[in-house]
Amino acid sequence: MSPRVNIDEDTFIFEKLTNGDVTGLSALLSAAGNAIWYYDLLSDEIHLSRGFREIVGLEDHKPMSRSEFLSLVMHPDDIPKVKAATENLLNHGMKYEVYTRGRNLKTNTYTPVITRAQIVRDNEGKPVALVGIVQSQSEQEKLVRTLLRAEETAKIGSFSYRLADEQLHWSPGVFRIHGFEPDTFTPTRELARSRYFEEDLPTVAATVEEALSHGRDFEYRVRIRDAKNEIRHIKVSGSVETDASGEPMSYGGTVQDITEEVLRQSLLLQAQKMESIGTLAGGAAHDFNNLLGVILGNLEILLDDLKDDQARSLVRSSIDATLRGGDLTKNMLSFARQAPLEVKVLELNEIIRQSLLWISRTLPATITLHTSLSDDAWNTETDRGSVENAILNLLINARDAMPDGGDLTIETKNLEIRAGDQFYPPVEPGQYVMIAISDTGTGISKSDLEHIFEPFFTTKETGKGTGLGLAMVHGFMRQTGGELRMYSELGVGTTFKLLFPVAEQKKTFKTNDSADDVITSTGARILLAEDEPEIANLLSQMLVKAGYQVLVTTSGDRALEVFVEDRAFDLLLTDIVMPGELQGPALSKKLREIKPELPAVFISGYASEATVHGNSLRPEDIRLMKPVRRDDLLAAVERAIAATSLSRSGI
Repeated sequence: MSPRVNIDEDTFIFEKLTNGDVTGLSALLSAAGNAIWYYDLLSDEIHLSRGFREIVGLEDHKPMSRSEFLSLVMHPDDIPKVKAATENLLNHGMKYEVYTRGRNLKTNTYTPVITRAQIVRDNEGKPVALVGIVQSQSEQEKLVRTLLRAEETAKIGSFSYRLADEQLHWSPGVFRIHGFEPDTFTPTRELARSRYFEEDLPTVAATVEEALSHGRDFEYRVRIRDAKNEIRHIKVSGSVETDASGEPMSYGGTVQDITEEVLRQSLLLQAQKMESIGTLAGGAAHDFNNLLGVILGNLEILLDDLKDDQARSLVRSSIDATLRGGDLTKNMLSFARQAPLEVKVLELNEIIRQSLLWISRTLPATITLHTSLSDDAWNTETDRGSVENAILNLLINARDAMPDGGDLTIETKNLEIRAGDQFYPPVEPGQYVMIAISDTGTGISKSDLEHIFEPFFTTKETGKGTGLGLAMVHGFMRQTGGELRMYSELGVGTTFKLLFPVAEQKKTFKTNDSADDVITSTGARILLAEDEPEIANLLSQMLVKAGYQVLVTTSGDRALEVFVEDRAFDLLLTDIVMPGELQGPALSKKLREIKPELPAVFISGYASEATVHGNSLRPEDIRLMKPVRRDDLLAAVERAIAATSLSRSGI
């Protein structure tokens, strides 16, 4: 039995749509499940069929405005979607097919529905109304909708290409991957391949041709430029459909956006490469430091015996060159995260202000320096000298990037980074204090961005840069537990952001420190453990000339044997890595089991060896980095012995 039609509204809709053709109206109502709406654009009135009123639980009905209608029967979150679909239909002729939730006024519940609409035009072709059909989603439609949502979440889509008429079909997911609104145009193979990089096209064509020739599945990965001209990486997987004779009819498959996967893989490879380079740099620096130690020690001893002023000037120049070589190895070790860090609670604002007192003098008058230092910037725990070097390197790079002048800005700011915050590469959630250094210079090209943190890479002219500056900054930030992020655009400028972990003591409270009493220890006995004969000889000569008594051993095992026989030593001076069973930290532990108050000074080419080979070092133990200047050695020895003397005297 046919459903009874409400004469007023259904007849109104019927007359508008069929010009009196009752048969046409019956067929239309039957196909639509009686759920039809008619929206008069001129009067802004919506008319509803009986079927529609049954869906929404509306007993009495009179024409209402569109806004009233939407507010009454539509889920609030779906209203913008409906308005956008209407605008696209009227202004751009786009397909109107909207999945929404319709409200039942009797039960106050929402039901998934699909609405399709068309334009009604007058004799002159002008739009006068919209007519729509509303249907509850069938199980198949729900499945399709679920599949489309899954496509969007997984950044995947499907495609098919018919060989006979060259018809290409894209699912909504493929449109989105290419940066287009779904179903806004009919795609073609020419359009799809125009988005590929030209150098990738021969590989794509050969892969598809081979699949068609042999009826095989295929897969390829290419780069595309999306609608915003941004580079994306996609993986295309497909298969060939053949007819009864084995001739190919079509092919199709899936397109997946793998941009994030490619970037993660790139980051992993970059990290592995940097780690390998760091290991190599660290090993080379360690051996180089031993050589520099011998050269520096001999030069300093030679300087003491020379009387001729010209000869002394030459030796001093040689010492300066040796120390510059030591700075070079320290930069290499900093990149390798093996540089010595004297960690203290620091105020970054204070460091910046002090640094700018002398760094600003290196800037030409054409560069304007701006500072924006947060008054409540938190403290961090790191090495002051390394922070100063990082700031200096970044400022010099900024200066060199602005040969014609520009603006250079230094900023500090507190950051609370939460999971999901937009940083690339991602930053571990937590509290950080940031130093940002920005310039309005030439910017860095994309090809150079991949290499700027590699040691010895530089874009400067020969003789104007070692290529270690940014490598050192990068290594230091990793070593200190922080992060380094960089943003650059050609012709616009560059910003480097140093993110330092916040110290437990976020703010500094000033105290008055009294100077330590100095106790002279000339004549003290020192047990020296050093496996390099040249270095052992030089260290011994320096100490003996300063009035100390020195006994030299060439391994930790031998030093223990000597100490067991004779405990009357005031200090252990030892290399960290030596042949034999006992390394430096283990040796100090063994000797302190016999004489707990024994002070120790450790020397090595690796600052990290102390933690690699044992954790027996005390906070008061002193660690020196090769090459060691005589003044630094004597000061360390004096300080270690003096601290023990103060402790014994109860001061």
